[in-house]
Amino acid sequence: MATFKLDFDPLPGDGIADEALGATFARLRILVDGQCVTRVFDKRSRVTREDIYVPLFPLAEWLAENWWFLSAECEGDTPRPDFQRRHDLRFARDGYALPSLRLIPRGEGAKLEWRRWTIGAAQIEFMESGDATVPLAAIEDELAAFIEAVIGRLPRHEAAQTGLVAEWDTIRRSQADPEERSFCRAAAALGLDPYDVGADDARALESYAERLPDQALRDLCGVSSPADFSVNAGWVTENLAAIDSWQHRMEDLRDLRRTLDHQPIVGSPWSHGYDAAGKLRAKLELNGRRLRSIEEVVALFDGAGDRSCVVTVDSPADGLKAVIGVGEDEAPGFVLAWSPLDMTRRFAFCRAVYGYLAPALLDRASIVADVRTERQQASRAFAAEFLAPSHLIRDAVSRPVLDSDSIDELAEDFAVSSWVIRHQVRNHQIAEISEE
Repeated sequence: MATFKLDFDPLPGDGIADEALGATFARLRILVDGQCVTRVFDKRSRVTREDIYVPLFPLAEWLAENWWFLSAECEGDTPRPDFQRRHDLRFARDGYALPSLRLIPRGEGAKLEWRRWTIGAAQIEFMESGDATVPLAAIEDELAAFIEAVIGRLPRHEAAQTGLVAEWDTIRRSQADPEERSFCRAAAALGLDPYDVGADDARALESYAERLPDQALRDLCGVSSPADFSVNAGWVTENLAAIDSWQHRMEDLRDLRRTLDHQPIVGSPWSHGYDAAGKLRAKLELNGRRLRSIEEVVALFDGAGDRSCVVTVDSPADGLKAVIGVGEDEAPGFVLAWSPLDMTRRFAFCRAVYGYLAPALLDRASIVADVRTERQQASRAFAAEFLAPSHLIRDAVSRPVLDSDSIDELAEDFAVSSWVIRHQVRNHQIAEISEE
């Protein structure tokens, strides 16, 4: 499991006029899975070193101000204003040298990404690039210890005056209250400061928090803006109520779920999704069979074969792909976002099947959404591998380089989009793809 460490040694802050900056001046080293993110080349002294010399107070302030965003705001396919400012350490530098290190939560883990970049005025070049996924709980523990250590170094009168102390106390109180913690995470997932939410947005979040499980609510927030959240949430809850009223749900899929070994996502979400799809195809004895229509896929999991437990309706948001409702008997029903393309509905249904089958603890409601969490990423990989297995693509490929026509031919063979084939070919290193 990858690790994250903020390692620092206090240094005298002689000559720094601001007391908070002087008291927290230190030599800082940031390590991710043993890789030194703070490795720099100092162009003035022509020296390479692994430490940077900075006051820690601005970084601690930035971490507290963005605590809930770093904990709950996932990255969506549509960039949000100021997302980078809330997730990239370089925006905490306050005139000092800090690396470009992005912290992006993705469910139980967080993706840490750092890149080489130069601070011209400081004549400092951060030399390393890389990425790693670290358990979110471990990151939060390390950041909390860092903030408290910085507060502990502030002069007593300065600690009483700085907003950092008050903000951190507020965060700690919120963390200790389950309902308040859930609200803060949902607000941050929606891109809102939990402590500066308007009355209407607060009422909407609180209302739907009572009707949706935490994970479904945060996924929903991840593909919504404050302006369209209520519309999107209403669509989800209305379809869940409809599913709850159905007389028929997928009992066969429920029975299949009870025979599966539910493994948590460890490491790459894509690998987990690929593995789950391969095991399910083997269990269903699909061998080399292509699944060319949504009716074919539904029939695998529903002996009744009437599709009454899978319906399609217009979605209010491009990022909302499906709703999964589970009855008291643990049998699921599915509502898919309507699309004129069978391949799009089929892909969304396969993602929803993964959303139902994969978790060890079954939520009564969940959604399929275009937000980059571990479960949603794994569902994409599952759908791609279930509909276009990599070993079958490999068997069909006879050349080391594929052009666009070859990709389109494979897509037609497997009845999936060219996008799916491109990702399968690249991710499984089946062949090179010519972009000409």
